[in-house]
Amino acid sequence: ALQLQSRLEEAAAALQLAMELAPKVPGYAVSLGEVHALRGKHEMALSSFEKASALATPLLEASRAKVDSMEEAAAAARRRRGRREEEGSGLPSPNLKHAAMTEEALEQATLEAKTAESAAELDKWRQVVSAAALGAGRVLLSLHRVDEAERHFEAAMRALPSCVEARLELATLLFRRDAVAEALDELDSCVALQPDLVAARRQRANLRFYVGQFANALEDSLVLEDLDGGALRPTDWLLRAEALLATRRPHDALAFLDDVKFHIDAERDADHVGSRLMIVRAEIFRALQRYKDAFEQLDRAEADLKRKQQPPARCQSSSKLSKKSSATERRPDVLKANDSAVLSKRASRSGMLTEDAVPGDEDLGHVETSLATCAPLLGRLHEVRAGCLHEVRQYSAALEEYSVAIGAR
Repeated sequence: ALQLQSRLEEAAAALQLAMELAPKVPGYAVSLGEVHALRGKHEMALSSFEKASALATPLLEASRAKVDSMEEAAAAARRRRGRREEEGSGLPSPNLKHAAMTEEALEQATLEAKTAESAAELDKWRQVVSAAALGAGRVLLSLHRVDEAERHFEAAMRALPSCVEARLELATLLFRRDAVAEALDELDSCVALQPDLVAARRQRANLRFYVGQFANALEDSLVLEDLDGGALRPTDWLLRAEALLATRRPHDALAFLDDVKFHIDAERDADHVGSRLMIVRAEIFRALQRYKDAFEQLDRAEADLKRKQQPPARCQSSSKLSKKSSATERRPDVLKANDSAVLSKRASRSGMLTEDAVPGDEDLGHVETSLATCAPLLGRLHEVRAGCLHEVRQYSAALEEYSVAIGAR
């Protein structure tokens, strides 16, 4: 309750007291680690998660061994019951047959009930161990200790294969390492495990678009709207329009953008949404051979991007500040998979692939993110303009635009 009210110090104190009163309950250590992470106390969070793992892992192993033993006993009881039923079938009295079968059936039912209880206990410890590993991985990721974070996410999945949060985190890391196919496999697993998970659908739509699976990206976009239409981001709408265009439905793409214009305009200044919208519309107009409209959209987008490339004066004053900003401590959930800002690093193919970037706590971090996003968008803009010029047979101008596009990227 204290954590939900953002009274984190009081929550930490309450959990610390709970751990003193019940030092062998690993769940308290997991909760304390999560509170420390929210407070930005990274080392304390890691310590709590490690303690939780140390407490819960032996319990998990013991519970797993118990389940294995109970399953073997239940299987043996089933075999004995089968044999007794065969033997009872040869008995002359129906009462004798019934007595023989009832005794074995009771033993089997008892063992199966105990097995179910043991399995429930095993699942509880799986969740605790997985939560501890996941929490530690997120903290390590916020500290840029990527290899350690990846190992913890994998440990969380080993403890609890159905842990979609760990799979989402791992998918993000795999994408950053250019392991696109593996990242897509993890996202497929997430959707299979939890089809209504908005974060997994959103990331998979982005990644499918990135690898050219436009029809599949469009499918995920439609499901995403059905799942959580009120929470759709402007980038979701833009991706939908691009997927329609990529599947050779430019009229549908243009009509769709007109339908959702209100939603996009509401946040057109966030993460270059306005510029992206104009570039997408230009591509649609190009597909419709409405070149005058396409050039108009591109000119407006270029002016908008160049304006945003100018950082505030106070952010130009010190290169030391820039270095400091890059090392600024971030919240432990900054690089969560459901914030797929990492896709912006691969936006050279398409400026519409990214989710909203996740800036740091300082304005300078936002400016650096803004400048980094402008370059691929400008590259794409010049490429679209070059294509339009080529199609209207202005070959020299098209060649110049292609050169600018290559330089921008």
